[in-house]
Amino acid sequence: MPEFSRTRRASRVSLRRRMLSAAVAAAGLVAAMLVPVVATDAAWNDPEWVNGAIGTLDCSVTEGLTSQGTGRVLSGSLVGESLDPVAGLSGIVVANDGATSSAQPAGSTPLGADAYVSPIALQALGGLISADLGLTLPLDAGVGSYAQYGQALPDGASTGAAGAVTDQGTIDLDAVQAGTAPSMGTFQLSQLPGIGPALGGIADLTLGVGAVASSTTVDGCEERWSGPAAAVQRDYLVSGLDLGFESPAGAALSATADTAVGTLLTGVNTTVSAAETALGNAVVAGLGPLLTGLINNALLSLGTVTIDSVDIAVDATPLQALLDAPLTDGVVSVDLTAGTVTVDLATLVGEVHESSDGLNGLAPNTSVLSSEVLTALVDRVGLLLRNPATQTGLLYDLERAAAKMVLDASVSIEVSAIIRAQLAIVTVNAVDVGVTIDGTVGGLLGEDGYAAPDIDVTAEALNTGILGALLAPVNALVAIILSSLEGLIVENLLPTLAGVLQNSLVAPATGLIGTMTTTLFGAVTTALGALDGELDLISQLVSVTVNSQPDQPPQPAPPYPVADGEYAVSALRIGVVDGTTAGAASVLNVFLASSTAGPNAF
Repeated sequence: MPEFSRTRRASRVSLRRRMLSAAVAAAGLVAAMLVPVVATDAAWNDPEWVNGAIGTLDCSVTEGLTSQGTGRVLSGSLVGESLDPVAGLSGIVVANDGATSSAQPAGSTPLGADAYVSPIALQALGGLISADLGLTLPLDAGVGSYAQYGQALPDGASTGAAGAVTDQGTIDLDAVQAGTAPSMGTFQLSQLPGIGPALGGIADLTLGVGAVASSTTVDGCEERWSGPAAAVQRDYLVSGLDLGFESPAGAALSATADTAVGTLLTGVNTTVSAAETALGNAVVAGLGPLLTGLINNALLSLGTVTIDSVDIAVDATPLQALLDAPLTDGVVSVDLTAGTVTVDLATLVGEVHESSDGLNGLAPNTSVLSSEVLTALVDRVGLLLRNPATQTGLLYDLERAAAKMVLDASVSIEVSAIIRAQLAIVTVNAVDVGVTIDGTVGGLLGEDGYAAPDIDVTAEALNTGILGALLAPVNALVAIILSSLEGLIVENLLPTLAGVLQNSLVAPATGLIGTMTTTLFGAVTTALGALDGELDLISQLVSVTVNSQPDQPPQPAPPYPVADGEYAVSALRIGVVDGTTAGAASVLNVFLASSTAGPNAF
């Protein structure tokens, strides 16, 4: 223990001894008249007042007092079997008999000042349990080692620590903040015996645990004078905690969304076919009069107007990508394709408890999977799917993407026309006219953000060798077509085509989009209710507690047997029951990063 702590203890106790001496002196006279013997802890004894044995409580002494500190990374039980007997998991126990300190296991490394450490490799945890108990701990352990620390001083003070802690028995915040402290690992809870059937359709239930640590210090003298509240200091750390599972509700919503979008696309494709036919008819009906109006010679006339191709291409890739992309707000993530939900419980619990430190700094025995936390989780998922207040979320994104898909659809029209010339006894093809219109539905409709369609006009004189006197009028007509037809198309034909697209494609597609949206809104409401039920089931089977302290309400079980006057804290406790109808049997009850200090005797 640092020297300034001893000096402060001596000064504090000296003052209290003086105060107690005065009180006892005042009471001694009365006591002497009533009883023959008085025992006191006063800093003095006086045979004039008493003739019995007198004891003193002198906190300035630096030796002769017993103390104990322990640290253990992993403890508890697996499938009802205690982990206490497992060799290698017993942690460290440091005791002082008032003169010398000792540590178990015997191979613990002495650090000086009656402190010892016994590190343990995280990846060795499962092997130790398997070797001794023949059981499998469903933990994908992190890479690295944790410390198990104890210090027991002869002045009645002790410290225990475990996890990401320093050689001074304090939580290694520097390593945690730098990201160099190893994570505990991921518990594959669905792999526990009996838990699968109890979870129903919920699968791949996992709990990823970041770095964990705890430290407990007891000042035995302070405890004697003031009680545990002033004498016991317990600290813990859980740097991260992630819940993950495959949700039947998510899978059902994904299936409904796939079907709804598929139905929309089928309907749009059918509408596109009808729109292509309507566009072709409109082009033939509109282009003929425009060409006829340009012919100014009685021997020239419009022959045929032929649609070479009309193609409306809808690209559903962006719409489909929305269904495939995970949804996240940085705390909750939903992958509809995989049907999975993952939650950053550290952040979510911190928000619920209005703590900027996430899971840290919370009251003893705080439940992580509380109803408040689970409600906040469902609310966040709901906002990811649809937020009416801000018109955001997957459903609004799908609605907008579907509408944009229609406007983004490319439109390509190719049409040709023949102008004929009447010679003396025969009629011949005199001019070959070609028109192409390339753009988008949005461009043809004149929507903001869309470019106007490109129009290309070609005209070529035919049979020039036999036209004779008509050659000059034909060449003149070619020049007129090349200079005037595009403007006439823009002014007269494109508005007609816009109306055709609006009525034959956009309006029907809008109705299909509305049907999709209505279907999905109903499906989301159903899914959120189902998700709420799934989380309720998980909370019945899985219990997660931070800052577990067995002497604080509701007095949970200790991480391992503790004696009277021994104070404990575990950074994290994870409990899982199998939910059988015959009784909820424990299949996992583990404490992570546990430390104790005491009992310290005078």
